[in-house]
Amino acid sequence: MSVDGLARQRRCIEQIRQRWPVFIERRGVHLRSHAVGQVPCERIAENIVFDLFAVVLDWGRDQVRWLEGRVDLLLTGLGVKHLIIEVKRPGSLDGPGSIARAFRQARGYAEQHNVRSVAVCDGGYLEVRDLSASSFGLRLRTHLADCNPPEDLWWVSTRGIYRTPPSVAPGEAELPTTDELLHPKYRLPARCFAFVGQPERTSTWKLPYLRIDGSIDEWRLPKAIQAVLHDYRGEQVRLPEEQVPDVLVRLAKAAGRLGCMPNQDATPAGVYVALDEALIQFGRRGDVDVGAGQM
Repeated sequence: MSVDGLARQRRCIEQIRQRWPVFIERRGVHLRSHAVGQVPCERIAENIVFDLFAVVLDWGRDQVRWLEGRVDLLLTGLGVKHLIIEVKRPGSLDGPGSIARAFRQARGYAEQHNVRSVAVCDGGYLEVRDLSASSFGLRLRTHLADCNPPEDLWWVSTRGIYRTPPSVAPGEAELPTTDELLHPKYRLPARCFAFVGQPERTSTWKLPYLRIDGSIDEWRLPKAIQAVLHDYRGEQVRLPEEQVPDVLVRLAKAAGRLGCMPNQDATPAGVYVALDEALIQFGRRGDVDVGAGQM
């Protein structure tokens, strides 16, 4: 990228950082605007997406067009169509199957309008892909509920949309084909969470600690433990009290596989010491069954 391009990217990212708190607040207002007891409608997600491009990013309000034919939202500049956005009701993009179906719909519109890039969004999950003769490459994937501003939104700004993003990891270039339900924020199935209230409701899944391949996420595991025993970023996770011992045993078994528990590590981290003490209090230390140096 040229020096001028880098300067524009830095300015755009700074704008994203500055405007993100306002967007998060407005997003919450939109999500609370539906009647009590009713499912949020698609229009709520459309309002959120409009704010994303016209408030956070640098698209003019006249450049974010509504309902061009059967297209939900369309980004244009000087008459050139840059991005078709297929919008779904909040929470409906809850797994690879629903995302793939939305993309197939968006792709049909893109081929009709000769548009290179397409996106799907439900007011929370956002994914953008670029069309070519032989691929459907990933441009952007993020969640709009994150408190930290997603700087990769640069790639869908007025200056970034026509640039080629960095190459994606293997397996990201094509759409998934499985219908396994995934958490809309973490993009993980229920089996990767230490607590699952209702398998069919992703909002009840808490404490992600495994990767999608079943391996332990060394970064998320201590945060999950801390969220149960103390707090993480100022908030303690809400769990049914009777479920806490089982959750701690589950997390301790994972820590044991990493060799992090006090009987395995001569200088254990404080979070694992606290976990061990909690297991003793609940009388569940024996359920972990991890010896020194064992998995």
